[in-house]
Amino acid sequence: MVSVLDRGYIRLCDDLSLRPEGSLSRTTSESLAPPLVVLARQESSHSPDVMLFAIRAITYLCEAHPRSSRFLVENDVVSVLCAPLMAIEYLDVAEECIQALEKISLDHSLECLQAGVIGYILNFLDFFSSCVQRSGISTIENICLVDDFPSDCWTQVREAVPVLCNLLNYEDQKLVEHAASSLMRIVSNVRKSSEMVDEICKHGLIHQVVRFIASSSGTKTILSQSMYTDLIWLLSQLVCSGSITASNTLFELNVSCALKDILCSYEQSQNKQPYSQMIHEVIDLLNVLLPPVSNEGEDDKEISESKERIIAHQPGLLRQFGADVLPVLVQLVNSCADLDVCYGCLSVIDKIVVHFSRSVVLVDLLKGTPLASFLAGIISWNKDPHFLMLALRIVETVIQKLPAVFLDSFMKEGIVYAINALVTPMQTSNGKMAENDENTCLCYTYSRNNQTSPSDGETCMLEENSVPTLAKHITDKYFNTATQCSEFGLTKVLQKLRNLCAILSDMVNLSTKNNSCEEESLTLILGQIMEELNGEEPLSNFEFIQSGLVTSLVDYLSNGCYRTKKVDPCDLPSHLDVVQKRFEVFSRFCLSSTSHHQKDMPLAILMEKLQRAASSLETFPVISHAFEPEENYATIPSGRPTTHPCLEVCFTKVEGEAALCDYSSDAVHVEAFTSIEAIERYMWPEVSTSRSKHDEELATESKEQPESSAPEVSVSASTSGLECSLGEHLTPSIESDIQQLIFYLDGEQLDRSLTLYQAVLQLEMKKENDLVDGPSFWDRQYKIAYGKATEQKEIHIPMDHPRNNLCISSMLFGEPPSSFEKSSPIYEILILLKILEVVNKAASHVASHERSNASADGQNNSLDNMLVTGCRVPQTEFVSIKLTEKLEQQMQESLIVSAGSMPSWWMQLMEAFPFLFSFEARSKYFQRTSHGSFEVQAHSEDNSNGRQLHISGLARKKFKVCRSRILESAAEIMSSRKCHEAILEVEYSEEVGTGLGPTMEFFTLVSQEFQKVGLGMWREDHGLLTSGDSLEVENSGFVMAPWGLFLAVVSCIESTSKRDTVF
Repeated sequence: MVSVLDRGYIRLCDDLSLRPEGSLSRTTSESLAPPLVVLARQESSHSPDVMLFAIRAITYLCEAHPRSSRFLVENDVVSVLCAPLMAIEYLDVAEECIQALEKISLDHSLECLQAGVIGYILNFLDFFSSCVQRSGISTIENICLVDDFPSDCWTQVREAVPVLCNLLNYEDQKLVEHAASSLMRIVSNVRKSSEMVDEICKHGLIHQVVRFIASSSGTKTILSQSMYTDLIWLLSQLVCSGSITASNTLFELNVSCALKDILCSYEQSQNKQPYSQMIHEVIDLLNVLLPPVSNEGEDDKEISESKERIIAHQPGLLRQFGADVLPVLVQLVNSCADLDVCYGCLSVIDKIVVHFSRSVVLVDLLKGTPLASFLAGIISWNKDPHFLMLALRIVETVIQKLPAVFLDSFMKEGIVYAINALVTPMQTSNGKMAENDENTCLCYTYSRNNQTSPSDGETCMLEENSVPTLAKHITDKYFNTATQCSEFGLTKVLQKLRNLCAILSDMVNLSTKNNSCEEESLTLILGQIMEELNGEEPLSNFEFIQSGLVTSLVDYLSNGCYRTKKVDPCDLPSHLDVVQKRFEVFSRFCLSSTSHHQKDMPLAILMEKLQRAASSLETFPVISHAFEPEENYATIPSGRPTTHPCLEVCFTKVEGEAALCDYSSDAVHVEAFTSIEAIERYMWPEVSTSRSKHDEELATESKEQPESSAPEVSVSASTSGLECSLGEHLTPSIESDIQQLIFYLDGEQLDRSLTLYQAVLQLEMKKENDLVDGPSFWDRQYKIAYGKATEQKEIHIPMDHPRNNLCISSMLFGEPPSSFEKSSPIYEILILLKILEVVNKAASHVASHERSNASADGQNNSLDNMLVTGCRVPQTEFVSIKLTEKLEQQMQESLIVSAGSMPSWWMQLMEAFPFLFSFEARSKYFQRTSHGSFEVQAHSEDNSNGRQLHISGLARKKFKVCRSRILESAAEIMSSRKCHEAILEVEYSEEVGTGLGPTMEFFTLVSQEFQKVGLGMWREDHGLLTSGDSLEVENSGFVMAPWGLFLAVVSCIESTSKRDTVF
């Protein structure tokens, strides 16, 4: 009888285990629940096997129908499953009970908590296998999700904390992570009670967590990246609870050292995305560890006083804290592109300086930190009022406590000058906070509970005109006497350099107007400027920017033509001659150095100052995607429904334009990622006068025709050009390289090479620095004016000119990319950086040219002196860390990048100034943009299983090739237009199989064919008849080239049919 029941239970378990989730009906699961619970009950079962199979069936039932757990709980299944765990008699039955409880606890955590499941699992945890231990701790993790622990259950939870803390010492990573998650949920539940938190901290929780965090920045990590982030969040919650024990323990364990290592790893990493959330938690922990600087902080008064007592009684703790984190925080603000991270770092610096102001060690702490230049960069170039208020507050604290130490440095770095400029409210971006779609107010970024934000009805904490008010207070109280010594806080070094640069610019302009050659005088002034730049007294970033040095050098190197709107083509050769000579003079100044150290070279010094200036002046925003896909009817370019983002556009004719006709007065939807060129191809047939005349002819002919034939060509009067496809227009299509129309948005001409999305962003960037394509960006109606294009003549620099061997000629004489303005300081800096990069690459050539001239003049009689050892600055020194990080951050926006619509400034920077970006960033950019629209992986937000959705903007084209004619087949494929805009797939004639394998084999075969003897492509192939090892080459059938394959030099009249086919 028992064996028959066992077989029945086995069949039931097998049937339930094979059923997919949701395949079991509600009625079936409701009917199975009561008998299974009865059979699983220990006292009613006559056989442990019956209990085992019944409990296993309960587990499978929860998997097949997740809602069946409600029916099981109603039949008291939790207490039934707990019974075998009180005193383990059958280990396999107890293990099945834990696995069943894991499923039930997902939806019924409170019932499991009240039944005492936590204690039952932990009592005999070490007796179970690793897999069951994981299930048990996972069950506890689910139970701890209860929103508020009942008072009668706190004892059970409190007794579990020591065991869970001990589990953090285990080697099983999954077990440790489940235990840590359980502790995090317990702390989150009791964080409002500092007494309960203090009791949890007594069991060594903080020691364990700090140990894990200290290992997170090492090469061998113990836990996952997300778990380290959660553990840092756990420490923040312990401190936020008001637990003095937690704060004191973290200071004593020197947690700042571990956090410093994390910040350094983030600052040095190429890919910052994995660290992003962790850095936010680190900054939050640093913020909550220190007491607020005023009564307006988030901490309660009692908690703030307790934190201050810790610092006051143990000053060494604060000294170590500041020494660890202050330098790295300053460095992070200077290089980081994340606005929230920068604001959080500045907030921590503010707290450190304020609390150290009560200590005698403030001078020692700030001695090794470039505080003055750091604050000058924020006050001078940052327009956000939150940053300005923090920076001004730090300035006031420092100058109040240590005026003799910092007044001169504040003058030199331009802080006095910048604060004086802030006094006028119109020169700040803040009266009120600007209304934006996103929560740009930073007051709530690191709020204590992260639940208050401007969207919750809160307003910005900054009062109107708070920035100019504080700036005026600081100026009147501390800087009045300082500004009387020099003009608006300008140093003597700055005034001297300004005068030299002004003289250089005036002489350049004078020589250009009079066509006089005063190169010796210009060289003398240039030498004085370079000597001042490399003088004993270092030049601050403020002095460098305000001196006008960059502008003067650009004018000098362009022979004064850089600011000239039009250069006469007849005068261009003479300008190029002058530019070449000045380039050589400038190169000698940059490369001349008495020291053998690269960092002492004038080139390296100038490059470093330009990089600092570029980092402080650049305002290239990172665009965050905020578009929710919805179906729209896109009139342009295809006239079909689409889920791609669309912009509502109203096209109007330019006033006074007689050569074009009016377009529809109604607004139309245009796919945002459509190029301006494609819009022009659509619009030209609609608005050209030839189309208008054709419509009039059709209307006249329709009136003359008899009524019987009218329906054949009748067109509704309400039909507009919007509903007509391009194929229906009888006017000839325009060529893509002939511009017929010009488009304007807000009076600015749109670049034809950009998409509509890029063009709008480019104009928005000129208006404001912080751009987010929020709801208003997509809901707004854009009025675009169109007009007839006129032929524009561009300056042509002859490539065959003997002096035109510089790649910077087009930058000096031509127009800048559309994202830049020629008068923009940042563009002038980038041009000068480009020139320095060319000088650096040509260092050995310049030195060789000088020695050759010296030898020709008889000044160098030894051949040994002809040896050139060019001292070059490493190419990596030209990389801008800040711009590279911004580009990496921008490439994380999958929708924007996958549509080939990266903001235009990134494309133009990469094209004109690629040296600004690291090799890894350039490689990633090339891979993701080489096809315009490329394949990316996006995670579906609605898919709980974490499946990946592959989005491809390229179609797949399949080609059939012949193995015996592989080169000919390849030539046919490459000459086909279809392969240029598609992903290539290959299949072979009379063979089964397609996809990646045959395609990769095709490319391998083609590469082998290229290496065959007889094509005449390679140098070694031409030398076969005279080469001594020709026999070996002929036997192999391939060209053997130990030093690599090099293309053969072929005359214009020489020709071979195979080689011509290949090329």
